[in-house]
Amino acid sequence: MNLNLHDLIPPRCTLLNLSPETAVERMSIDSRDVEPATLFCPLRGEHRDGHDFILSALQSGAAASFCERSYFESHPELSDSPLILCDDTLTAMQDTASNKFGMLKPTLIAITGSVGKTSTRLLLSAVFDGRIPYSQSIKNYNNHIGMPLSLFNMRSDSRYLILEMGANHAGEIAALCRIAAPDIALITRISEAHTEGFGSMDRLTQAKKEIFEGSRPGALLVVNGDDERLRDHQDPSRRILRYGRSDNADYPCHSSIEDGRAVLHIAGRRIRTRSAGRALAQNAAAVWVIATECGIPEDALQLAIEQFEVPEGRGGDRSAGGVTLINDAYNASPASVSNALEDLQNRHCAGRRIFVFADMLELGPLSESSHRDIGRLCSRRSVDALYCFGPLSRLTVETALSSGVTEADHYLSKDELYRDLSAGLKPGDCVLFKGSRGMALETLIRPLEKDLSSATLKSSVSASGKGV
Repeated sequence: MNLNLHDLIPPRCTLLNLSPETAVERMSIDSRDVEPATLFCPLRGEHRDGHDFILSALQSGAAASFCERSYFESHPELSDSPLILCDDTLTAMQDTASNKFGMLKPTLIAITGSVGKTSTRLLLSAVFDGRIPYSQSIKNYNNHIGMPLSLFNMRSDSRYLILEMGANHAGEIAALCRIAAPDIALITRISEAHTEGFGSMDRLTQAKKEIFEGSRPGALLVVNGDDERLRDHQDPSRRILRYGRSDNADYPCHSSIEDGRAVLHIAGRRIRTRSAGRALAQNAAAVWVIATECGIPEDALQLAIEQFEVPEGRGGDRSAGGVTLINDAYNASPASVSNALEDLQNRHCAGRRIFVFADMLELGPLSESSHRDIGRLCSRRSVDALYCFGPLSRLTVETALSSGVTEADHYLSKDELYRDLSAGLKPGDCVLFKGSRGMALETLIRPLEKDLSSATLKSSVSASGKGV
């Protein structure tokens, strides 16, 4: 379907130096990321105003640009430019994306949750790939800016659209659902993550459930029956399917760890994933429900799950110099750390189980207790050595030592942590890296892998020629 500005632009916008028949195929908020048939949307930020880059975007080939009327009135150099005048560019962008969604009418599969959004989306996309025309979120764009971009930039032949919906505050997912109401909605799991913006777990739960409440009437709600905050959800106006161990599960399933890999048991099948993490099997259960309801044959579905490669930073492992490095450093919450430590304990490890842990951010009033809980968990999960980075994880070290972990050290410098960690590693050791995105623990892994592979462990990151 060929769409033009007449089809897409909200009525309150005004075209300037533009034909209503002008074709637009994609949208960008970055003037460096434009090509013919691109609609540029300049947004105002804390430090920069995207309006200042309108001319640059147009010179690079953009077909047109939104522009707020207030900015246009004070910038006469734009008078001959192909513009769409509006009161607020963000609102205009969201409304335009919503209009395109309404015209193309793909089945919208919306995913939220405290953990597992991106992995679940990527796994479902891998299942659909080559079988059903679909589009998905750009990267992990899931907020009031990123989701509309993903929505607008979907392929016009998409039968399905798989989008993440994220939130840091109540009402944000409801707002996303007003832009595009889901036909299928999933909450992967609710746990202590980003609680700082919600104030309590009850409020966080209600915020996540906005994806159910904002779905269209008659929509399919996929419910994690093993999550105590979700399992009893009821909605007479929508269809509900539950998965998990619970007695009322429509799709009974469970996971196990076998020969160092997570296995999903569902529909009488044993599906062996390529991950050592049980979390992937849990996400695969949700994918199984959705894909089955979308008509994917079970044999094809099982094959896709078994062939799925875990994205970097989300629990995949590599061996270097006889040491297993587990990169789960993309993000961290209490629940995801607990899962990762359970997987570390269950993993066959000829040497020591070593945990490199960095602060969990945005936990608000739960921050202190959560970091202490991880220290106690290290003892229960048989962690042999604990290396912590960041001010909050000092609490983790204190609690771990008092709970029986004999080797636990705290660092405010990654260089010093790297020096001590690398100096003590031996073949057979398993090292788990886990921390919040802002702590960037992955910057330790690549130089360590290089040093281990060359069988010459350096005394510091700077000596290896790699910065962290």
